[in-house]
Amino acid sequence: RRQHQGNDEGDFAPEWSALNLIQHWDQIEGIKNDRHLLICRERSAETSTPVLQLLQSLRIQTGMLRVAYLVGPEGGWSQSEEEMMDKYCRRSNFVHCVSLGGLVLRAETAAMVALTSFGLL
Repeated sequence: RRQHQGNDEGDFAPEWSALNLIQHWDQIEGIKNDRHLLICRERSAETSTPVLQLLQSLRIQTGMLRVAYLVGPEGGWSQSEEEMMDKYCRRSNFVHCVSLGGLVLRAETAAMVALTSFGLL
């Protein structure tokens, strides 16, 4: 998908894959701006932390919360994306895999649940 930059000439921003975004976050956004990327995953309870538990932990550690959420496409992440996310979530201080619960949610619903979890703190 390409995102429109907002000018009338029709310039478009380059497409970012999940891998590009996570690499950027791990190398630049997290370190430079102390922001955490929470990757919302379904069917990954063994490798993902419940979202509220992680948010509470980050608040205790840092005293504030600066987070962004990455919600997957309908049908979930591909197997290669899941493996890549596992790798980054294990080694990065700024990229975290989170679970929104045991249900499979539509992308729009997952985004609302993620934002609501932030508001519950």
